[in-house]
Amino acid sequence: MRNLILGIITLVSICFTTNLSAFTCDSGFWFEKPTSNKQFETGSDVYVKVKARRYQDIEYMKLYLNGQYIRKESSSPYEWCKSGSSGDNFLRNMQAGHYTIKVKVKDRCGRYFEKECRFEIKNGYGGANGHCEWDSWFEYPNCGGKYDKGSNVYVKVKAKKYQDIEYMKLYVNGQFVRKESSTPYEWCKSNSSGDYQLKNMNTGHYRVKVLIKDKCGETHERECAFEIKHGGGTTNNCIDPNQINPNAICSYIYNPVCGCNNVTYSNSCVAENAGVQAWTSGPCSGGGTTTTCDRNSWFEYPNCGGKYDKGSNVYVKVKARKHQDIEYMKLYVNGQFVRKESTTPYEWCKSNSSGDYQLRNMKTGHYRVKVVIKDKCGKTHEQECEFEIKGEYGNGGGNNCQWDSWFEYPKNTHVQIGSDVYVKVKAQRYQDIEYMKLYVDGHFVRKETQIPYEWCKSNSSGDYQLRNLKPGEHKITVKIKDKCGFEHEVKYTVNGAYL
Repeated sequence: MRNLILGIITLVSICFTTNLSAFTCDSGFWFEKPTSNKQFETGSDVYVKVKARRYQDIEYMKLYLNGQYIRKESSSPYEWCKSGSSGDNFLRNMQAGHYTIKVKVKDRCGRYFEKECRFEIKNGYGGANGHCEWDSWFEYPNCGGKYDKGSNVYVKVKAKKYQDIEYMKLYVNGQFVRKESSTPYEWCKSNSSGDYQLKNMNTGHYRVKVLIKDKCGETHERECAFEIKHGGGTTNNCIDPNQINPNAICSYIYNPVCGCNNVTYSNSCVAENAGVQAWTSGPCSGGGTTTTCDRNSWFEYPNCGGKYDKGSNVYVKVKARKHQDIEYMKLYVNGQFVRKESTTPYEWCKSNSSGDYQLRNMKTGHYRVKVVIKDKCGKTHEQECEFEIKGEYGNGGGNNCQWDSWFEYPKNTHVQIGSDVYVKVKAQRYQDIEYMKLYVDGHFVRKETQIPYEWCKSNSSGDYQLRNLKPGEHKITVKIKDKCGFEHEVKYTVNGAYL
């Protein structure tokens, strides 16, 4: 009888332990790589990594791509298509299209679970097929501009997608200066050494050429010409080059002074920041009217040399190094007057504005925009920019803004219950973004109108929709309005899944 009782107790204990074990496996898991809705370029190898909250409780994971079985992983780390490894061919050199990866998980309690993650392979690099976005332009110097003898000429080249650039090499009148392999691509910075071809320059005409190699292996060129003229400079101890501050902010008021170099400056602040050591009130007499107004200006928009879709509204913005020295700017399209702007920002054909019809719903063809700049020293100057309207419509006819954006944070789809979720959205060209609005489960959080676009920062208040996260799935949506007037959405899902 005693043995029978002991046997029953043992059997009950085994059954209880077995039933309890079905509830003690922690099967929580999520895709760490790739993130949901991520985009990759054609030809990419897509690395996949699945994390488990307690890998000890996982028996194995099986991965599928669009229903095609890839491989089983039986131990942590659960990863496929690692760099430097072979196999997993379905995840390598991928072609354009939409893909779904699914992981099937069996835990050590004998239960099965599944999760999916979607991503896109878009037409991109493709290996020397011209798909890299190499388009670049000179932000400095002022192409076609004139500088005083003895000037140091600062050069800066901007790229639409610096991620697609391998390097840039700069040449002055055919003479190699230096290679830059990362942004910012700039030469002859103030307080820097080297780049002597751009320092203390002599009179003459110069052409700077940048040789651009993109990550598709193709090379391209951009050129910019300028002139070094007689005058100004650093002679006779009148000008102290160490005192020159081109970024100084001076009053708009025209109260001219005559510098010791017989140059008229718009006011004493301008003279001082031009390095002048002495001046007298009033303009210079006897023909000493050489202007010192800094009229240096350039087109920030449109993309000079770029192409836009038929029907586009082409936004124009001209920036001035010292807007205080500018009296007005007049814009012309193929010789036709558009409008005068007398204050900064100097812009035409803004989204949600009317007028400037010469820049709206544009027809196919080649166009030249010219801005006539009058400075406060009474002189006029010109800058030109060419672009093309292609013969096909894009998405709504205003497809020239680069709005492409993505979630930098959160990084994981699974988030601890009760935590605060920090959100940061990055844009490929933040200059083309008017604003971003964030929503959580359809509830409006807050609008951000400038970079960085972030919500629920640490040590901040507000954004309560992202704080003390509740259990379950939560959809984060950012609504983006670009400066062409179009709206777009990017979405991300997080799951309050563990304590």
